[in-house]
Amino acid sequence: MLTLLALLLSATTGETLAQDRPIVRPASATTTASLPASADPFVAIESEADAGRAQKVSFERTELDAKASAKGEASLRGQTLLVRMRAKNMPLPTSFGVPRYALWVYVPNYQVKMYIGDLPITRTSKDRGSSDSAYRFTNLPADAEFGGLMLTAEPVRFTPIVNEALRPLLIGLTSKESLAQAVAATTIYAGPPPTSPGERRDAQPVPGTPTTTAPSPTDRQP
Repeated sequence: MLTLLALLLSATTGETLAQDRPIVRPASATTTASLPASADPFVAIESEADAGRAQKVSFERTELDAKASAKGEASLRGQTLLVRMRAKNMPLPTSFGVPRYALWVYVPNYQVKMYIGDLPITRTSKDRGSSDSAYRFTNLPADAEFGGLMLTAEPVRFTPIVNEALRPLLIGLTSKESLAQAVAATTIYAGPPPTSPGERRDAQPVPGTPTTTAPSPTDRQP
């Protein structure tokens, strides 16, 4: 089997890290900057789900870990994406030599992956943890399509490194999206959203974007 890192090279741009961070339930050991109470993403995504406007995201494991699992919900409303991710049996990010997990949204009609925020982990055992996190990401292009989510084990970067491999732990794409194109999509850490669509899903890769072979996820989570 080809190694995961050799398969997952993706282009990046020179922006700084994104400002948005997840709101974490009080039981979580790690928290990040809070959103105003009126914009509580937990309440917002629950309201979207109750109204039938949220879609479930089923995650597949990659060969990076054999036990991690997660369930997600997402709702796209214009340029705002609401996400809730409940993960369990997660290896601590330090097991990969990094301090954090990063969550990305794949936007297929722009052929980009955009950084949503970090996924804090609460330790539940010596080397495993869980997370219940919600996000309100407001930086999408106006006509963005939701292609799915990707959770990766990443170092903290302030200057992204072109062609450095992302390391996906869990991947949850919508059924019509190509894993190979999602992996090869340009990586955007922060800054303004793209101003024009990239290559469509049935086109060739964006010029300058490395052509990669997608990893082989293992079993899909219910």
